[in-house]
Amino acid sequence: MGMFDVRVKLASLAAPSRAAEVTLLVDTGATLSWIPRDVLERLGVTAFSRLPFALADGRRLERDITAVLLTIDGRKAPVPVAFGEPGEEAVLGATALEGLGFMVDPVAKKLVPRDLLALMERVMQDQTHLSAMQCYIAYVGITPSALRNLGAGHFVGTAQEFLRGIDLTPLSTIDPSGYPDWLERKTQALMEKFPIKGLWGPARKSMNIFMVMASLNRFLCAAYALDHLEDVLEVPLDNRVATKLLKWAKGKGLSQEEVPQWTSIKKLDRGNSEKFQKVAEQMATELAIPRGRLDVTL
Repeated sequence: MGMFDVRVKLASLAAPSRAAEVTLLVDTGATLSWIPRDVLERLGVTAFSRLPFALADGRRLERDITAVLLTIDGRKAPVPVAFGEPGEEAVLGATALEGLGFMVDPVAKKLVPRDLLALMERVMQDQTHLSAMQCYIAYVGITPSALRNLGAGHFVGTAQEFLRGIDLTPLSTIDPSGYPDWLERKTQALMEKFPIKGLWGPARKSMNIFMVMASLNRFLCAAYALDHLEDVLEVPLDNRVATKLLKWAKGKGLSQEEVPQWTSIKKLDRGNSEKFQKVAEQMATELAIPRGRLDVTL
C-alpha cells in the first residue's frame, strides 16, 4: 500500500548523463517500481520484455519492462521498472528498495538506510535468497514477447526453468576468455531441451537476456563476480537490434565478409551470431558502453 512520497533520480544505464528527477509514492506492496512512460522515453530506454500484473482490485494487465539506474540519497543501483501509462500512479516498489538497501519507517514516513556491507554479507550466506533472485531474473527476462513466433508455448517455460537452475558458481573464477565456451555449452544444453530441436538462435537469445540481467542484479553480480565479465557479455539479438547493427555496420563501410546476415532469431546460427557480436563490440566501444547493454540504447 502507498505510504509517502520520495524524490528519486533516474538515469539510462547505457548513457547515465540522460537523467531525470521524479517523485514516487513508496509502495511496499508493489514488486516493481512504476515509472511514467514519458519519463522513461525521455531517458531513451526501451522495453526488453512485457509482463502480466495482478492488481489489488483483481484486474490483470500487462506492462512493458526495462531497467534504469536509480539513485536515492546518494545510493544507486540498476533496477527493473515497469512503464506506467497515463493515469497510473508512479510508485517506488519493493525490488528497488531492497536493491538500494532501504527500509521503510511508516511512522516517520521516511526511508531508513541499512548497512549495505552487513546486508551483503547476510545475503551472500543465504543461498535461498540468491536462488530466488535467479528465479526472478529468469521469469522477468524470458517472456512470450522475448520468444515470440516460435509456435510453441512450452519454449518460454522451458527456458525459464533451465535458467533458474543454472549453476553460476563457476563464473566467479572463470577467466573472461573462457566465458564464450561456457556460454556455448549452456546454449547447446538449453537448445536440446526445447520442444523443437535445433533452434540455436532462441536458445542463445535466452542465455544472453538472462546473463545481462543477472549482471545488473546487485546480489547475483556480487555473489558470482559477474562484473569481471562485463566486457564479454553478448547483446541479446532480435529483429530490432539486428537491423540497427546492420545499419551501423554499413554506415561504417564494413566489408561484405564482416557484415552478418539476418532473417530471424529462429534461423540465427553461431557463425552469423559471432559476426553480429563483433559489430556490436565495435559499436559499443564507440559509444563507450558494455556490449551487453547495447540494446538498451538502440
